Amino acid sequence: MWAKVILLVLMPVVAVANTNECDNVLKTDDLIVCLGSSSQRAHQALNRTYKDTVARLTKEQKALLVKSQRAWLVAKNNWCDLEASSVAGGQAYQPTYLECDIRLTQVRTKEVATIGR
Repeated sequence: MWAKVILLVLMPVVAVANTNECDNVLKTDDLIVCLGSSSQRAHQALNRTYKDTVARLTKEQKALLVKSQRAWLVAKNNWCDLEASSVAGGQAYQPTYLECDIRLTQVRTKEVATIGR
């Protein structure tokens, strides 16, 4: 019984913690700034994870990770271009591209963290 009560009390906290910080931004220019900052933080997290991962890899594994990361960057940029292409030329292009960039960079960070463990 108490476990259910605790779960119900904690659920709203979890939901708030998972909310995108830019969800309530109304103006496109403000949204672009917010998403740009989120993208920068996502890339910083990936770079930290990448450096931590490289430190524990063999020389051969490092070379494969570098090769993989270069290919991923090209694929990510192409995918986000594709995702945003439906709104090309409009105000939604940059926010759409940035949301894709953030999402894929966060996924990549989790992937890189698992290498060599």
